[in-house]
Amino acid sequence: MLEIGDWMSIPYGDPRVEALKHKYEVVGIPMLIVFNGATGEVIRKNARNEVFMQGSEVFSEWLKSCK
Repeated sequence: MLEIGDWMSIPYGDPRVEALKHKYEVVGIPMLIVFNGATGEVIRKNARNEVFMQGSEVFSEWLKSCK
């Protein structure tokens, strides 16, 4: 797994992708899931839609959920 700033990513073609797609029920791309980095807990599963509906204001809401 690569850490790019505050974001984690998995390189294209990595075999872990299939396991993660299954675990988090990914049905379409793009999909955005927000995790608490300290605990691994899923904070928001439909984060992409939240960004679309609320814009960047939603980021502070996610940060509060991680505390």
